[in-house]
Amino acid sequence: MNHRMIHDSAFQMAREILATVKDCLYEQEHRDAFETFYAICKRNLEEYEVQTNRMEKRLRPSRN
Repeated sequence: MNHRMIHDSAFQMAREILATVKDCLYEQEHRDAFETFYAICKRNLEEYEVQTNRMEKRLRPSRN
């Protein structure tokens, strides 16, 4: 897994989501919302990568 790429992607997604909904939140809620969005995005990107790796292994099984 490329942890740096996952972090960067999750961070950018969280920023964009916050920018979309920030007018619906109090300013003091922005940090908590960002951290929540980041955690959700990061977790889902990690799960996607795990699923992709599993799928690749199924498509190319070892010859043992």
